[in-house]
Amino acid sequence: EYWPRDSDPCSTWVGIFCEGGQVVEIQLSGLRRTVTFAMQPMFALDPISKFALLRRLNASAFPLPGAIPDWFGGLTNLQVLDFTSAFISGSIPSTLADLWNLQTLILAHNNLTGDIPSSFRKLCNLTYLDVSFNGLTGQIPNILANLSNLTVVNLSHNNFIGEIPVVVGELLRLQGLYLSNNYLEGSIPSQLGDLSLLSKLDLGLNALSGPIPPDLGRLTGLTTLVLSNNSLNGSMPEQILNCMELQE
Repeated sequence: EYWPRDSDPCSTWVGIFCEGGQVVEIQLSGLRRTVTFAMQPMFALDPISKFALLRRLNASAFPLPGAIPDWFGGLTNLQVLDFTSAFISGSIPSTLADLWNLQTLILAHNNLTGDIPSSFRKLCNLTYLDVSFNGLTGQIPNILANLSNLTVVNLSHNNFIGEIPVVVGELLRLQGLYLSNNYLEGSIPSQLGDLSLLSKLDLGLNALSGPIPPDLGRLTGLTTLVLSNNSLNGSMPEQILNCMELQE
């Protein structure tokens, strides 16, 4: 076992990093679960619930079948939480919104369902949000406007419906917006042209309609623009020529 019972985590547990005798970081990425624990179809991180000073948890590609426990909301010092390809399922617990220090939240490539909790409006320090490649549903919530520090939002490859909220245009620090492979409809908000720091915009494989807004031409730092496989009409506005950094 990586974490022997009745032993000091700071001296004997694999992937554990401490400061002043307190666990502050856990790196499970690259480790394998033991045969015994791999047979248990349940979330297996309960021992870390007592690490109140934990700041970073990376369980990328570490099998953790089951739902994210509600007690995660008690790890209020957590800044980075990465569950990429961890086989987690169920809904995103609303208690994650209690992680008011959280800066990076990656839940990509799992089997999550349901919507993005409205309580996420409290995650004001969040800069990086990636919930791509799941089965999330519902509309993209307007509460994103509360998360003014976001630099990357990746909601691609889910089952989101409805229109792209115009409030996304208020995320003025946004550098990457990925909404492809959903069921989004309606027009592309002209407010996206307000995102002066945006370098990557991917809206492909949706059901978007109407013309391409000329306002996108104000995104002079844009390097990637994907609008393919929608129901857009009209021609490419000449203002797009202002996006001198666009790559083919």
